[in-house]
Order: sequence, then C-alpha cells, then structure tokens
Amino acid sequence: MEEPLNDITIRFTGLRRSGNHAVLNWIASLFDGEVCFINDANHQAEILPDQVSDPLPSLKGRPATTLDSRKALLLYSLEDIRLIEAARYTLPGEASQRARKSTNVLLLRDPYNTFASRLQMLRDRPANGFVRSFLIPDRDGRTQLRSLWKRYAREFLRRSSRLGPDLVAINYNRWRVDQPYRKQLAAALGGHYTEEHLHRVAAYGFGSSFDAHHFDAAASQMNLSERWKHFVGDDFFLSLIDDGELHDLSDEIFGPVIPDRPATLTRRLARLPMPKDPPRARLNHQEAIRQVFEDHASGFADSPILIETGCGKSTQALGELAAKLGGRAYSCDIDAGKIDRLKEKHRDSLTTVRFLAGDSLTTLREILTTFTEAIDFVLLDSAPSAHHTFQEFQLLESRLRPGACLLIDNAATQLTADLRSPCRKGKVVVEYLKASPHWKVLPKPDWGDSMVLALYHDLPVYPDISYTHPSLVRQSIA
Repeated sequence: MEEPLNDITIRFTGLRRSGNHAVLNWIASLFDGEVCFINDANHQAEILPDQVSDPLPSLKGRPATTLDSRKALLLYSLEDIRLIEAARYTLPGEASQRARKSTNVLLLRDPYNTFASRLQMLRDRPANGFVRSFLIPDRDGRTQLRSLWKRYAREFLRRSSRLGPDLVAINYNRWRVDQPYRKQLAAALGGHYTEEHLHRVAAYGFGSSFDAHHFDAAASQMNLSERWKHFVGDDFFLSLIDDGELHDLSDEIFGPVIPDRPATLTRRLARLPMPKDPPRARLNHQEAIRQVFEDHASGFADSPILIETGCGKSTQALGELAAKLGGRAYSCDIDAGKIDRLKEKHRDSLTTVRFLAGDSLTTLREILTTFTEAIDFVLLDSAPSAHHTFQEFQLLESRLRPGACLLIDNAATQLTADLRSPCRKGKVVVEYLKASPHWKVLPKPDWGDSMVLALYHDLPVYPDISYTHPSLVRQSIA
C-alpha cells in the first residue's frame, strides 16, 4: 500500500459569497508544516498532478508545496457545485485519496446576506463573466441560486447525506462571532486552535462584495450580518428570497437574521428573469489603474514600484496610489512640455512621481539603474507603435516580480492584420504574453482606449494551447 501523501485531506464545499476564503484561510492556519491549498477546484480549467499550492494569507512565508508532495494538510475548495457532484469530486493523481484522514466540510451562510453579497457584486461588475455566474442561471435564464442554497441547508441539517456521515458543517454566522464554536471546529478538523489569521481578507473573487480588501487584517469590523439592508424594497432581491421553505430553513439554522421580518421583505412577487446586462460603463485611465490596484495590490510589495510610459491622467492615479502605499512611481514621456504642464497643474498630488523626458527606451534604462527591487506595476501607453511597445516590455520583463500587473493601452486580444488600427500598441506584446505560460492575459475593452491586463506568475501554468499542439502543453509547463 502506498504511503499517504497527506496527514489530513479536507474537501471544503461552499456557495460563493459565503465567507469561503475567510474560513479556508483560518483552517489552513490551524495546521503546522506544509499545506497545499487548491482554490475553487471545480472551476479550474486544469489541475495538474504536481500543481503548486494556491496562495492564502496564512500560508505566506511557508515553503511552496505541491499536490503530489508529502504534507500535513491538503485543503481544496469546491464552489457553487451540486452536492452529488461534490461527493464524487477527486483531484488528479489520487492526491486527495492518499490521506491518513479525510474530512468533508460544508460552509453555510444565511441566505439573506449571501444573496445580498452576490447581487451587490453583480450590480458593481455587470460585465464581468465570473460575476454573472453568481446567480447560477438555468437554460431559461432563471436563477437557481435559491434552490441550491436550500439543498445545502438540508445537507447542513443532515436531512440529506450527499457528503457522507462524518460531515463537519460550519455555520458562518456563528463562526464569525463565537470563539468556543471555533475551538470546537478546530478540534473536529484535527488542527491546533489559533486566531492569528482570523481577520484576513483573501485576494480571491475581488474580496468583500461591499468592502473589497479595505478591511484586510480587520475583517471583524465589516458589518457582514446586515448586508440584506441594502436591498430592502429591491424587487429582484425580494424575488430571490420569496420562498417559505427558505425562511424556515434559515430560521432553523441561523435564528432570526432579520428581526421581525418585515412584510415588505416577504411580499410575493412574480418570478423575475435574470436582470438584463446594463450598458457597460467605460473606465478612464485613472479608474482603470485604481481598479487594478483594488483587485491585485495584495500581491505587491510593501513599498511597490510603479512605472508608466506616456504621462497624463493615469499619472495622477499612480501618484495617488504610490503615496497611499508608500511606494515609488516613475513616469516617462517624450514630450517635456507635457510633463511640465502636468506637474504645474497637479503639483501637490505628484510628489511621489519621478518624471523623465525623452524616448522611453532610453529613459526606461535610466529608471532601471535607480533601484534594485522588483517592479510591481507597469502601464505601457507611449508611442503608437507595436514594435516600440514590445521593446519597452522587453526592457522591463526580467525586473517584474511574481504577482506584478502589466496594463497596455490601445491593445486587444484579437490579432488583426492592420497595424494602424486603434489597438496597434499591443499587436506584438499581447501575442507574446498569450503564448507565454507565465502570463495570464485579460482583455479590458471597456478600459481606457481598449486595454489588456496581464498578470505575471513565476510558475509556468498559463500556456495558451492555441500556440502549441495540445499534446505538448503538459511538457511546456513541466
């Protein structure tokens, strides 16, 4: 019989916006030694037998652990999955089966705040495909969220047993506020109780629907029990909770989440279809940069280095964020007069920005001699030339840290023959990024003048299979 790979394997199932990553981060902190975490496994395109652990705040500073290595804990999460599918789910290479002890965990948050958080995220990011899935539409476009929550609730109450007889069911509402309850859970999971990482906001899924990452390390200050108040009188929200069984199950598990549940909250409404996509709101350059930092700055250094080619309104955002994060910003532009006008107009807000006038290929070389640290953020928006933009990128690529963000204006992911098109700057560099296994490429056509955002990873796990024969993809990331 093969030696177990894992002392403990925990399969964690939960609905999105239920506090999954707060609880997962806490669970990981309960175990000493090596921990491998696989996030949202059922929605990953491919999980490799030697896949490296996904990040969690409580694992920062620990040695990188792979799925096929010997470890104290294998923790993997399944989100918005049917319970019968969760019960059958296994990771590749028998990693999840080779354990001394295996435990199933089911997390449940009350429906009112769960649905409110999902709906808030949908309203904030209506064009985001990941967020659009939060209402779990069926073929007719009607949401299945309510029925899925009720299935999870019945499993929580052990009226079904899809996940097995020894299920550890976690009441999220109680977990947040009840220390003795958390100690009971830690014992049931086989971990050593700690609260060191209890109040961290993980970087997955945009953070909190209402507060993003603003309360990282202070999550207890978020008002998570009254998110439903934002939607009193909202017809679509009311249609989601218009269900007597849902109220009964919630009351049985969580007690009165909404005191004296008002009649206006439970009034009957006709079943509503999924809301239609509203017109997409375009983000200007400042807003686009702020959005990148909101979503990804948790992976930056404590004093990040920010660089842009081509100054303008984007420079104001870089100066603001450099000051906020204690970092340094560099901006280069071939037009010295443009730099002078910008500095004169926004003198007070650009104190953290160092400007260099001249051709960007020269000024970038000069910038790189002034520091030895890795770069966290780059915006390429200078000369309207695909070749020039690619040369800028080549100068900077080796100095980028894992987790760095690259934003390219006048770019798109669709390759066309006309290099004089409005997306000409990204014609070469975007195709390079897509072919590289180290870059995750995200089109942002509604940002700036059509942008592409690329995220750098030190592990080669993002090859675009359109650039190689599928049989060679596994070798390319081995």
